[in-house]
Amino acid sequence: MKNTTEMSQFPDKIAVNGKIFEIIKLLGKGKGGYSYLITDGEKRYVVKQIHHESCNYYRFGDKM
Repeated sequence: MKNTTEMSQFPDKIAVNGKIFEIIKLLGKGKGGYSYLITDGEKRYVVKQIHHESCNYYRFGDKM
């Protein structure tokens, strides 16, 4: 299901709230992070993995 060229540098699975999901495909990437189409084997979801790059004008915390 995955495009091997597109996904070769990305993980096959991702953990969200302690549950493991299979990554179906990378939907996009930007300055803020990556968006993936994922599945738990029954349903499909979209998850955004946010980058936490440090910068001097903003403090990252638990914003979600």
